[in-house]
Amino acid sequence: MPVIVEKVVKSRYRGNHKIFTKTIKFDAEKGINIKNVIDHKERIFNISCTPAYKYVDVTARLDIYFTYYLEEKGEVSTYSSILEEEVFVRIFKDSFNPMPYSDEFRQGNFVAYIRRLTGKFDIDLTGSTLSIAVSSFLVVNLLKERCIYLEDKKRINFDELSLNQVAVSSENSSSDIRNYINHLDDITRALSKRLDWLEEENSRLKEEIERKENDINALTMQYLDEKRKNDLLSKECTRLLERLKEMEEKYEKEQKRVNLLEVENSRNMDEIKSLKKERNELLLRVDKEKNTWKDKIKKFMNKG
Repeated sequence: MPVIVEKVVKSRYRGNHKIFTKTIKFDAEKGINIKNVIDHKERIFNISCTPAYKYVDVTARLDIYFTYYLEEKGEVSTYSSILEEEVFVRIFKDSFNPMPYSDEFRQGNFVAYIRRLTGKFDIDLTGSTLSIAVSSFLVVNLLKERCIYLEDKKRINFDELSLNQVAVSSENSSSDIRNYINHLDDITRALSKRLDWLEEENSRLKEEIERKENDINALTMQYLDEKRKNDLLSKECTRLLERLKEMEEKYEKEQKRVNLLEVENSRNMDEIKSLKKERNELLLRVDKEKNTWKDKIKKFMNKG
């Protein structure tokens, strides 16, 4: 039975990483300022993996091409620059899924892919500092060899010697087996491309979910802030309503007191009127008595 030895993914790590940051200073005192980055491109080369007991180090060469406007003593010119940098990312064993055993991790065969390079260029307000950051999506596969035994569906008779010599790179292996292996290779490549596409789509969806979650968190914080303000307003309204109720009760009490005072005042006014009337009557009587006594005194004086 023909045997194919191939490498399959035993465990995998996927994640977004900021793989490079750099700050470039310009001599603003001499009138040199960066105005704008008009174009940039990032490329990755020579990816390698170095496994250890608990982690694997991924290194690569990063080339950054960027074009920018530079102001020198009032004159603006266009420049292009290339940065050649070595990037380094350390991935720990417990980040792989499924998590491999320590021995197979330390002795494993790793293959890394760095995709979706995204460069971000920021210029400070003075134009004296250019900050560069490059992010990417990193895939690290832990590979393991396995053997596939092909069924001889066409009942082709192979002797033991020819079976032992069958391999993907063999030039004298049977054309049927070679075609079958090539067909399997095509299927494997197609599945690998499909898997890579699914991984990228899954990563994109995760990023979209993360953005939506951030939006939801921001809206939640805004809602909680508005709710807190509303609660404070509700408490203030409750306090004012209670205060208003107290004022109304106090007003009713004062109104009753005023009514009682008005009644008392009305009685006092009536009594005052009665006393005034009595006083007037007494004054009239006194006047009459006074006149009477005057007449009597005059008569008495006349007789004398």
